[in-house]
Amino acid sequence: MEKTRNIYDHLIICMIALLAFGNVGGALQPIRIFFISCIPFTLIYFLIRPGEREKIQYEKFFFLFWALWAVVSLLWVENTDNSIKNLLYLSVNFSILFTIIYLSNKANNPQESIIWGWTLLLLLTFPIAIFELLFNIHLPSTYHDSMTEMHYNTITNRSFASVTFGNLNGYNIVLCYVFPFVSGAIAHKQLFKKKTILFITLASLVALLIIWNGSRAAVLSLITGLVLFYIYYPKEKEHTGMIIITISLVIGAIFLLMFKDTFQVILVRFQEQGFQDVGRTENISSGFDALLNSSLLGVGVGNYETVMEEKYGLTYINPHNMLLEIVVQYGIFVFLGFLIFLFRILRRAQNNIKENKALILVGLGMLPFAMIIDSAYLLSSSMWVFLSSLYIFSAARYNPTKERVDI
Repeated sequence: MEKTRNIYDHLIICMIALLAFGNVGGALQPIRIFFISCIPFTLIYFLIRPGEREKIQYEKFFFLFWALWAVVSLLWVENTDNSIKNLLYLSVNFSILFTIIYLSNKANNPQESIIWGWTLLLLLTFPIAIFELLFNIHLPSTYHDSMTEMHYNTITNRSFASVTFGNLNGYNIVLCYVFPFVSGAIAHKQLFKKKTILFITLASLVALLIIWNGSRAAVLSLITGLVLFYIYYPKEKEHTGMIIITISLVIGAIFLLMFKDTFQVILVRFQEQGFQDVGRTENISSGFDALLNSSLLGVGVGNYETVMEEKYGLTYINPHNMLLEIVVQYGIFVFLGFLIFLFRILRRAQNNIKENKALILVGLGMLPFAMIIDSAYLLSSSMWVFLSSLYIFSAARYNPTKERVDI
């Protein structure tokens, strides 16, 4: 018999929904305040439960090693004040995984609550996004000018939606994080009976917003997610998979007819630039040069932008690549440890129930394109909440088919 949601389920839902505040609050964003306030409870929980610590041995040692390595790297950074600030943000973000594990252990329906949390995040941001796209009026937290120009031998004015995330890329990456969970709910018949139409509609809304916002990497991340969704979707529900793909294609066709100038620019950028531009290419080459000069140990916590600006004289100093951001700052050992962390999520998915396997494969499959959308990732709470959510779906002990025990 399915248990009703308890206080920890509601905390999971509210926690993810807090991401809707985006950049509002600066250093004291609501999501950061939430996780900082949870740190004492999370520490006490794991300290008095050695059995629970055993279940997260790799994650415990890897993120502890990463944090200690970041502290050691302060010895060779260029801007110590900025690096210490980055270290503090990073430490809070590391706590996200363990806090979500703690809340999921105490929750009655953690996986269902995670899906509802990402759904609520979408519902809170969707009206603002539509208003921005229709009227091109933005919140004060947006730092791109109204009617931003996208150009490469072609210039056009276009509206965009950034909601509370600073610019369109900030919102696009959040939409890419949302998609695996709202589409995964369609497959989760046991969790979401009689709600298939709702989640088909929500998944289609995500597709509409991504296409309308017009980011190359976000559109390809969406396409990858749709393909993987159809491939790994539970076969007895295959017709529903065709429905969502058909709806997404129809939305794309309608948008192409209504906003063909914007699509023309995107196509020109694909033809002329592919996925790279001068700024990103320079970052990759300079980043690997800096990594080699550091003897593969990394340039240090929060030191990427300083090195790119002062040593390489780049104009665009943000990595725009999650893996580049990790390996250049923290070196090859942390980089390999992070890849192992992702691989462990993928490996557990292979032995999980088919609904969770599909959700995780869609989420990880979208990541290669999603990780090159935004300017930076490690200090963003949304990335860590996303990966932590996938972690919970990969662990069979949280499956709805298992008897949940309040521990």
